[in-house]
Amino acid sequence: MALSKKDQAKLEEMQRLCTAVEQDIIEIENFRQYFVQASQRLEKLARLYDQDWLRIIESEKLDEADSQAIEKLIKEGHYSILDQDTIWNVLADSHALYITLLKDLALII
Repeated sequence: MALSKKDQAKLEEMQRLCTAVEQDIIEIENFRQYFVQASQRLEKLARLYDQDWLRIIESEKLDEADSQAIEKLIKEGHYSILDQDTIWNVLADSHALYITLLKDLALII
């Protein structure tokens, strides 16, 4: 006895979804690895900012050539870390995004 068309369609949908979820697992693992690396960069930036930024910026040794060397590293659409708001905004934006991500994950789990 053959399945009803409705049940056959459900099995086919489950097969497609299962295949998609298998691919999702790979993508989520890739994201997890990226997230770990991104978090390490964020932590290092926060640590350097907390420990060294003000001391270096206020240093009498910071001259125009030093500032220009930093300015050359700035990609189009980005801002200089010589402006305190640049780092502060990146840290705040990251924190807000991490909270959103945690909330989204909490709903899934």
